[in-house]
Amino acid sequence: MFMIIGLITGYLVEQDYKRGKALEHQVIKIANLENYTHNILESIDSGVMAFEANGSLQTINRHIEKILGSKEEVNRFLAQEDIIKQINRVLFGKEKVIKQELRYTKGKDHEIYLEITIYPIINTSKVQEGAVVVVQDVTIVKRLEAEVKRGERLAAVGQLASGIAHEIKNPLNFVNNFSELTVGLVEELKEEFDKLTDK
Repeated sequence: MFMIIGLITGYLVEQDYKRGKALEHQVIKIANLENYTHNILESIDSGVMAFEANGSLQTINRHIEKILGSKEEVNRFLAQEDIIKQINRVLFGKEKVIKQELRYTKGKDHEIYLEITIYPIINTSKVQEGAVVVVQDVTIVKRLEAEVKRGERLAAVGQLASGIAHEIKNPLNFVNNFSELTVGLVEELKEEFDKLTDK
């Protein structure tokens, strides 16, 4: 009887030990997966904000703070630009993906251009668990586009000025030629007049 109890106890202790090891292995696996996901988020060269299904901000990566400046600025950005309404449109299934560009004044007077894309977060069971907002600073691109447009406008003005100059030059040439001809005629008439008066 003691042997049977000993064998059963040993078996149960061994099973408990195996379950503990399996659980420990799963915990390590989940921790590694979380670290891996965190490293991916931190390595992305875009600002990322994840929201829960109820619309509350769950996590942000460090690049969003680099774009906006601080966590306080992130909160001000969310409130000022009314992004929460757009996020709710994705969360409630009214829109699948929302993409928009906007102009944002960071701090007191530093104006930047942002491109925002909002995606739903869907789990393996096809249930929407939240939304992710990807923010990219496109200020340099917008400034370059403005410079190109300005260059194109200046080139068009240059062509217009060249055309006007050409149109003005033709009558001026006519006037110049006419004035030279007139001066020549006047001199000839003067010479003829002088000859007549000398006689």
